[in-house]
Amino acid sequence: MRVSLLLTLLFALLPACSLTGIDQVEATPCATTGTSDLTAAHATCAMELGGAPLGDCEAYVCALQIDDQLFCTVGAPDADGDGVGEAACVPEGTEELRDCDDDDADIAEGRVEICDGKDNDCDGRTDEELIRVTDPVLRDTADSASAYHVVGTATTGDHVTAAFRRDVASNASLFVLAGDLPKVVSRPDGTSGDVRLDAPTTEDQDRGVAVGGDTDTTFVVFPGTGCSGLSAGSVNDPTSSSATLVSTALDDNEGLPSTASANRECTEAVDQRAAAVAVAGRDVMIAWLESSRRGSCGTMATAPLRVTATTPEAQFGSAATDLGTANDSGPPTLLALSMSDVFILAYGHENEIVLSSLRQTGGAIDILDTVRVNVGAPVEDLTLTAGPRGEETTTVAVAFSKGCGRSGEVGLQRAMVTRAGGMIREVGEPTMVDTGEAQVEPAVAFGVDSPRGYFIVWREGDQQVRGQLLDEADGTSGSAVEIVAPAFIGGSADDRIRGIGVAAGTEGGFSTLAYVNGAETGFFESLVSCGAE
Repeated sequence: MRVSLLLTLLFALLPACSLTGIDQVEATPCATTGTSDLTAAHATCAMELGGAPLGDCEAYVCALQIDDQLFCTVGAPDADGDGVGEAACVPEGTEELRDCDDDDADIAEGRVEICDGKDNDCDGRTDEELIRVTDPVLRDTADSASAYHVVGTATTGDHVTAAFRRDVASNASLFVLAGDLPKVVSRPDGTSGDVRLDAPTTEDQDRGVAVGGDTDTTFVVFPGTGCSGLSAGSVNDPTSSSATLVSTALDDNEGLPSTASANRECTEAVDQRAAAVAVAGRDVMIAWLESSRRGSCGTMATAPLRVTATTPEAQFGSAATDLGTANDSGPPTLLALSMSDVFILAYGHENEIVLSSLRQTGGAIDILDTVRVNVGAPVEDLTLTAGPRGEETTTVAVAFSKGCGRSGEVGLQRAMVTRAGGMIREVGEPTMVDTGEAQVEPAVAFGVDSPRGYFIVWREGDQQVRGQLLDEADGTSGSAVEIVAPAFIGGSADDRIRGIGVAAGTEGGFSTLAYVNGAETGFFESLVSCGAE
């Protein structure tokens, strides 16, 4: 093509540019080595043709093709250099492609969806048709089971650890599952028998079992028998053939710090339930509700929220810190930030998710920062996980349920926390999972590979578990997948899912755990991974 025609085209497109700039473009096309680095080519355009005032939806881009070469022109901004203009600057309904994330060259209309936790093709779904779930495999069969088995689960290392109650000779004993089979937890050395728990007769009386840990420690909080409050301790080597609790907090009035009078009559349990625990090396933090019964969903009844610090040997501080009140229909949740002495606490207060950063010093609890997010309905269950880490910050995500009955919904709330000072920043809008009914008891884990992103699982009704991969950075979500189907667990009214958990594997993918109470009582594991990319 003749140079005169090229100059005419460029002059028409860039009326405010100098002729010197146009001459430079004619002499040196903006991408002489192909289009592999359009970001650098755009920078060259801006340098050569800069000076003309441009609007918000105009930028100097390498986008005019003549005789198999690209030249500078003005077009929709293309900050990530993928050859597709920012969606807000490209009218809908045209043949031109639009970029829904102009900061990521892997995302734009026309891209092929790959299993990376991103909405590559800008269709509003993440990794669609690429998530694979194995059929649930029974890891444990129980010969007997009590009517109520609310299971505490946590990620310790690269697997899901569960602490739970099971009847043994008509007595409820503490069990842990961290390997292939559950182990009954024995009392500390020098004593005899199993660690015994209370056995509630109604579900609202169930005070729950909590488990937390890191790569070296598994720590449990459980309701003692009789009139005792919550007790706690670390479990020695739960993946071995036996498990022993190391604790000084097994006897009455030697558990978590209590506000109960020492002279009170033994007519009912101490008002302590719905515990959460997190472990970071030698530091252990426990939060709980000062209440004896679970509140009804949706009433927004509250109970005092307490927190204390201890060691893995369960040497408790002398008192608990009062954090105000929290919704009584679901437990709080705790997370220890790795490479930091900061703990994150999340709990529901009426229609709000409350996020607080805490630090313990000598048993005392300091509140570093607090933010509140209104989600428009009473907050019920919550679970915390750590997401991507920056140089100075860690992204945390709260999986939560709100609403009651068939209107229950599950979502994910992201926030950024500074590891040094515990400041909570960049709290965006929550992401709700795929539409469904009666969504409760969410659990979540963050995976860095195959697939990458937050995998959130939840229970729908009593007999179904579903899961969904959510983008690490924003609210984009893909289609939900089925983890446990109602037909799989039996289908009778007595067949119920009593607890779920999820962990990210060290070699990619996720492990999900569902505890079924019914025809086949036990733990069922499913593996979640990517299909072919």
